[in-house]
Amino acid sequence: YHGTTEIKDNSKYTLTLELDQKLYYLARLQIKNVVKVDGGEYKAVAKNKNGQGTATINLNFEGGEKP
Repeated sequence: YHGTTEIKDNSKYTLTLELDQKLYYLARLQIKNVVKVDGGEYKAVAKNKNGQGTATINLNFEGGEKP
């Protein structure tokens, strides 16, 4: 999620899920052509028959110019 909007795999976002050491999964979100409005809260939600877990990160931009 970006804020309250669910993110789908598309030309802007790439979502990947890979098995790590046959026990854990690694979830990745790649954001292409990042602009200021892409900043804010991102949340990953994992669900299975035993329940669910979440992880949240804030993406913030400040200062600097384009390289």
